[in-house]
Parts: sequence; C-alpha cells; structure tokens
Amino acid sequence: MGPRKQATRRSTRSQIKKSEPVVEEEQQVSPDPTTPQGLLQSISITQYVFELVDREASIADWIQWFVLLFVANVIYVLFNDKSKGDSFNVQYLYDSIFTLLCVVCQMAIVFHHLWKKYKVTGQNAPQLPELELIYAVFIPLAISLMQSPRNLILVAGSVALVSDLNELVKIGVSVLLEIQLLTSHESVESLPFVFVLAGPVWHVTVTSLLEYVSPNSFSKSERNILGTLAVAMVLFINAQSSVHLQILQKLMVSFSAATGLCYAIYLVYEKTDRNWAVLAILQAAFYGTGVRLSIYFLTPVLKENPLLWLQDYIQETESRWFIFQLWLCGLFIVLPSLFIIAPVFPLDVRRKVWHFVLFTALSYPLLVDSQMVSLALIGLFGLLLLVELQRALRIPPFGSFLQQKFSDFLDEKDLKGEIVSSYLFLVLGVALPIWLDPEAPEAIAGLVTVGLGDSFASLLGKRIGANFWPGTKKTVEGSVAFVAATAGGLVFFKLLGQNDFSYSNILCSAMLSAMVEGCTTMNDNLLVPIFTYLCLTVFKYF
Repeated sequence: MGPRKQATRRSTRSQIKKSEPVVEEEQQVSPDPTTPQGLLQSISITQYVFELVDREASIADWIQWFVLLFVANVIYVLFNDKSKGDSFNVQYLYDSIFTLLCVVCQMAIVFHHLWKKYKVTGQNAPQLPELELIYAVFIPLAISLMQSPRNLILVAGSVALVSDLNELVKIGVSVLLEIQLLTSHESVESLPFVFVLAGPVWHVTVTSLLEYVSPNSFSKSERNILGTLAVAMVLFINAQSSVHLQILQKLMVSFSAATGLCYAIYLVYEKTDRNWAVLAILQAAFYGTGVRLSIYFLTPVLKENPLLWLQDYIQETESRWFIFQLWLCGLFIVLPSLFIIAPVFPLDVRRKVWHFVLFTALSYPLLVDSQMVSLALIGLFGLLLLVELQRALRIPPFGSFLQQKFSDFLDEKDLKGEIVSSYLFLVLGVALPIWLDPEAPEAIAGLVTVGLGDSFASLLGKRIGANFWPGTKKTVEGSVAFVAATAGGLVFFKLLGQNDFSYSNILCSAMLSAMVEGCTTMNDNLLVPIFTYLCLTVFKYF
C-alpha cells in the first residue's frame, strides 16, 4: 500500500479547528467523536483500527490478502496431508505460525504505544504498517519451509525484525524467538549460538545501512527482504553448498569489505573538492583490495587461481564455449546498439527491452547448461553493483558518463533516490530462483515472469488497458497479458523438457502472480519472481 495517509487525523483535527463554542443545550448531548473530548472518551483503539482499515484498505489490498491466505492455506494442507508420509515435518509449520504471531505481537505493541501517545497529545496519529511488509515475512518463511527447513530458524529470526521497535529490542526479541524455536526440536545443538546472534545483528546492520545510504531508494519492505537475503548469503552457504553459491558468497564479502574499507578515502575525496590524487588512491585501493580479497577467499574453494579456474570452466565443454561466444557478441554488438537507438522509442519500451534481452540471452543456455547460467548471473550482478556504485557517486572517469547513458532508461521511481534499484532487482529477480537450485524446474520462474510476463503486462496494459486495479496505475488488461505470457512461457519450456509442471499448476501460479503484480506497490522485478517460484514449488505437490 505504500505510505499511509493519516485519514483519522485529517478527519478529526481539521474539523476541530473549524468548530466554534456551542451554547449548552437543555438536554445533555453525548460527546462528538470529532471533538478532542469525544475522541478521548468515545473512540477505543479497536474502533480506531477498524476506522483506519475502512478508510485506507483498498480492493487491491484485499486481493493481496486473499492471494497470500490462499497460498498459506495450501501449504497448511500440504503439511497436514498424512498421505505425504514424513516428507513434511509439521513442527516446522508450527514454527512458522509461531513466528508470524511474534511479528503480529510486535506490531501490536508498537501501535498501542503510539496510540497512547496520541491519546495524550492528539498529534501523530498511529498508522497501519505498509501492507508489503507481509511479503518480507511470509515469502522467506514459506520458501524456507518448502525448500530448506533446516534454515527456518535463522529465517524466522530475520523476518521477526520488520517491526518499528528499537533496534536493540528487536535483536533481543529475534534471538529469544530463535532460542524458543530451537527448543522445539531434538537437535538443539545443531545451530551454533554465534549464528543465533549473528543473523539478527547482520540483518539490522544491512537494513540500517541501506536506509542511511539511500533512504528513498528502497521501501521498508524491500530493505527487509534484502536484509534476509544478506543473512542467507552469509550464514546459509557453507563448504557443502554448490561451488557457485560459494563463489557468490566470497565475491559479495569481498565487495562489501572493499567498499567499507575505502569509505573513509571517499569522504576525504569529497572534502578535498574531488582532488584527482585522492581519486587515484581511492580507485587503486578499492579495486586492489577487492581483487586481492576475492583471490584470497576463492582460491581455497576452487583449489587454484580463480581466473585460471574460470578459463578452464568455460572451455570445459563445447556448449559452454559456444554460449560464451554468443554472450560476447551480444555484449559488443547488441548492447551498444540499444544505447544508440534508445531515444527513438517510448520510455516503457526502452525499459522493457532489457527484459527481452535478458530472456533471449538466458533461455537457450538455461536449457543446455543451467550451472553456467547461475555463474554468469553472479558475474552480471557483481558487475552491475560496480557500475551503480560508480554512477551513484559520480566517480570519474566513468560516473558521469554512466549517469548520462542511464538517464534514457530511468522513470520516476528510479529518480526518487540515489540508487537505481530497478535493473539490480531485474537481475536479482531472474537470478534468485536459479541460485536456489539451477537444476530445479522452478528455476525458470524469474526468467519467465520478468522476461515475458512483466514485459507484456506493461507494454500491452499501457496501450489497451482501460480498467485499472483500484489504487494502482496497473490495468486488468495488463494482468491478463501477464497471465497469458507467463503461462505461455512455462508451457513452452515444459514442451522443451525443462519442467514437468501440470497445466493447472502453471495456470494457477500465473494467475496468482498476476494478481500480486497488478496490486502491489513494491518493485515487481524482485517480488513477482520469488512469489511465482513459491507458487510453482507448492502447487507441484497437487
């Protein structure tokens, strides 16, 4: 729903200012709820909440609740289905429900505290949390429940941090929740206490840094999802994980360390009016540190120099070498051409062309060698992080040039903050289902929904759409196009042997994802792929 309007405050205080003293009548009249005395004496917190929901909840919000409750009910039925045997441990389901109750209780405490202050001062009326926070809680829990129950406790500790409690209090509540969940399982010692503490601390650190560095670029829901991903990247990946996930972890740690170590040099660079000598030191320190740390962390994993390993990996099979050559041609021919002809097309076409390019570049390789696609997306995401760092900070010699070239593809959402998150979320949305398991049939979820579904929904919705989803700029016609494109893409890959989803699974997943895409205000490049991944994972058991 995004930021809430303070409907109650407007409807009460504005009328208070306009009201004038009234002569006392013979018959006693009950206090008017729109006066200060009436507000304090007549309205309870329950009535206030119902008024907020009545005034602010739109049809689009109720549709999202319906979709999430439907998926949650299917998961509940699945875990309680005795015919599945021991495939699903119902205790993990109870852990998830307990976590949801913990989150609700925290939000209720915060709301009640703000309500008490409002009763005294009459200012800063408490508002409902943004609806999209439910995605930051439900989706990580549901995916962990279905795909990696052993990590559910750490995921629960992360999603329990979405409330507005003080950071230290939130960390304490999260740690207590994790300890409580640990006691519900026999393998109490399977999770080191340092992980129990490190997860919440790292989550709060990441979300706080994102809010500090670029407060307008990410919504609270997006920051919390990224925080949970950061915890998963650091704590879930170990020596038993696939080599691609280990590479991702080491590269992200190296990038974060190099950025943190060079931040002080950047501050000096800004205070010295961007002195070229300090710039040279900054660039040398950043890339030198990053490369050195990457080699240091990756060599034990790969058992040789990372560059030599990459060369051998690409040339290991003829198909990999052929795919690599195709990507090189696209890099040096297609990419420059798109920047040259971009001004000719409308903004929505310029933006969605990258979706089609990504779909075209990865469709065939995903069928032939999904492991290579996973590795390539790691490299692409890392490259875009470096590009965005240079662009956002306008660091010479490429910062201003990148800003000029990217300006043709930015919309009002990208311009509201310092960081352009759209294309980072585009790659991340495609990559996450593949990184989770490149060989799984659900790995195609991000590529199909972002490359086809979202693209056709936007292009056709803006041109033929006439019926808007309530409270949004998206059309029902666009959602129908999303269903057709997504379902068609999944069926296409089914015919090619990539997946064995039933047609009912494909249609149901496409329809539910279209409802979420049409009604949410979150960045759909990130949300819709992981939601589609969840739907395909759940419905394949029916």
